[in-house]
Amino acid sequence: MITSKDNNRIKRIKKLLEKSKIRREEGCFILEGFKPVLEAVKRGLATEIYVAESADVPEGITVTDTLGDAIFNSLSDTVTPQGIMAVVRMPEFDKDEIFGRDDCKVICLEDVRDPGNIGTIIRTAEGAGIDAVLLSKGCADVYQPKVTRSTMGSVLRVPCLSCEGTFAEEMDKLHDKGFTVYGAYLDGAVDFREPKYDGKVAVLIGNEANGLSDEVVKKCDKLIKIPMKGELESLNAAVSAALLSYEIERNIN
Repeated sequence: MITSKDNNRIKRIKKLLEKSKIRREEGCFILEGFKPVLEAVKRGLATEIYVAESADVPEGITVTDTLGDAIFNSLSDTVTPQGIMAVVRMPEFDKDEIFGRDDCKVICLEDVRDPGNIGTIIRTAEGAGIDAVLLSKGCADVYQPKVTRSTMGSVLRVPCLSCEGTFAEEMDKLHDKGFTVYGAYLDGAVDFREPKYDGKVAVLIGNEANGLSDEVVKKCDKLIKIPMKGELESLNAAVSAALLSYEIERNIN
């Protein structure tokens, strides 16, 4: 049982929890909680599994090592830890195959920085049947603990794809692949419930404070808006993404 914070395994876990650079270099991240860890095991993505000394180990779990409760709690990102975490390989998805589908639906995020928003959008995207979430380089790291926790395991199943260049350049690539690009915009000309969202569809959600950049707005085929009552100017990014995701799903069905 590991009881020292100076243990090399503990140091590595801490780095994976705190540093996106280390996560990218190793292609791994930390996933916490019984259900997400079991999902990672089922998918063959869990490489190491650690449990707290007071935790009950579920069947089908091969434990790498046991951590003293104090050490485990110091690493945990939750108020009431479930006592299990794993080092997990980042899932791999074929971007060209996904974007090549005739009816591909993608939620695209430009510089959405709140981890809770990112996690909720990924989880909602799965529920609404969205094919992928595309994130600009300015977005919060998908594999940081606050994001992975709020996805409730969806981060293992929903393709979360990073832009290779700028967000505007990625929109040009989507156009080349036959996508119609819709931008959620406060001054949008069309109520978001009007379009049919036929064929390949990309819906863009902008930064929490500034919305979509002017450069990206110019790349949109249609600007859509969510009507507001009262004195609200806008909705939370995750709420907006949820409304748009389910409107796309409603039109499909």
